[in-house]
Amino acid sequence: MSILPDYPDRLLVEFAVKNIKNPHHFPMVRWGLVSDLFALGSTSSHKLCREFGVDPDEELPSVKCEAE
Repeated sequence: MSILPDYPDRLLVEFAVKNIKNPHHFPMVRWGLVSDLFALGSTSSHKLCREFGVDPDEELPSVKCEAE
């Protein structure tokens, strides 16, 4: 028996697209991060963002490290 919930693949992709974090030290647009995460081109990354209702051109700030 698995301890993980049985999520459909679509839901897991939606979670990833909507909650993606920017690990770079500079701001990046969401579609660029989705492209990096899923190894997709810009057109497919834009479509994936729009499919889940998020702005592909939203600029996401870098994640700040608490130690810095």
